[in-house]
Amino acid sequence: MSSTEFSPEVEAFLKEENILIVEPSVAFAQTLIELLKERRIPEKNIFHVRGFEDAATFIETKKPKVLITEYAVGSTNGISLIPLQMKNHDESVKVATLITHDATSTTIAEAAEEHVDAYVLKPLSIGEFGVRLNKIIQAKLAPSPFEQKIKAGKALLKNSEFAMAALEFKEAIKIKEKSPLGHYYVGQALHLQKSIPEAAREYRKGLQINPLHYKCLLGEFDGYFEQGDYMSAYGVAKKIASHFPISPKRLGNIFISLVFSHHLEDITSYFQMYRELDFRPPELSKIFGAALLTAGKYNLKKNQIVKGNECFAMGVSVVGPDIPYLENIIRELLKVNAAEMAKNYLTLFPGVEFGKKIHSQMSFLIDLLTVGSRDTIIEKGKKLVAQGFADRESYRQLVRYLVDTDKMTLAEDITAKAVRDFPDLREELYSLITK
Repeated sequence: MSSTEFSPEVEAFLKEENILIVEPSVAFAQTLIELLKERRIPEKNIFHVRGFEDAATFIETKKPKVLITEYAVGSTNGISLIPLQMKNHDESVKVATLITHDATSTTIAEAAEEHVDAYVLKPLSIGEFGVRLNKIIQAKLAPSPFEQKIKAGKALLKNSEFAMAALEFKEAIKIKEKSPLGHYYVGQALHLQKSIPEAAREYRKGLQINPLHYKCLLGEFDGYFEQGDYMSAYGVAKKIASHFPISPKRLGNIFISLVFSHHLEDITSYFQMYRELDFRPPELSKIFGAALLTAGKYNLKKNQIVKGNECFAMGVSVVGPDIPYLENIIRELLKVNAAEMAKNYLTLFPGVEFGKKIHSQMSFLIDLLTVGSRDTIIEKGKKLVAQGFADRESYRQLVRYLVDTDKMTLAEDITAKAVRDFPDLREELYSLITK
């Protein structure tokens, strides 16, 4: 068989199936189409769309077994099309090939988890791509005995026949003893039966064969994470992160394990990894933002003010100008008298928030530590109270300031209003006045 041809069985397969090419570049898509036509694939079987929505509609209606997709499709990614394809076809018969520009991107990690049969790097040789596609389809059409056992086991997993699936995977290991993948799937069958410790042993057997087997590492991480053993989970996570790109859904759990295992000093090292993600789900940004906020507070408690502020700044770049988030940062910085740092976050409030309740509270509390004019601070405090914007901390700090500046009558008036709004402050504020 020439490298410019498909094998007879592959050619016969493709002549009977719809082939969808999802590629924003018309020129590149046309090159792929010509490759298929040169190998005697009828043009009526080949379809090209440029956008995600059109691709999703096509998959739903035409049910293509063969999907060739660019990773970056508009504002989303081609990976997300594969679950749609798998609604119509079992993993053992569908073909999904991912095309990407970057070998170090998260596409590789996601491919390992989302049933991508192969990824191909651009720029690519069209001839080599044809050879690669031929091999992928041949493996689907004529799986090896090992692959047949894996396929049978996966079908049983899909039907929730976990014990029977484990037996098939163990048979696969007998055929190919040095296969981490076999141990991974035995581990999966046990994992799904909630036999987490036994599953972990299988993952470790796979890792004894290949210490960096990606799926076994993921299985081990998931097992520890589900059991709430965040210390062990994070130990595995560090190994994964140092050798592989991380998919968004996995990165969120790594952040959680990092926080709960008290490795907050590591959080900033994941910032660049987060920034380089091709797709950042809102939930991941929420988790990472919370982790950075926690890390910032942790550093302030250790009197590492600059490092704490670095975490806060990263958190804002992740979460954006979220008012409760900015308020939380400012209050934490004011606790350690880092008022100038706090002032920087006040400027990040959206313009429509200026003069509103939270902005006014934060502005007043910052001014208490940065403005030298007594009259300015007192007038600002009185205005805050008159507007009904004063919270517990504003009242507390205003009364303390008035007592310190010997404005006792005004301090008593403000205290009376504070106690009406927050009765629990009575003892504390009257104690300040009495002293």
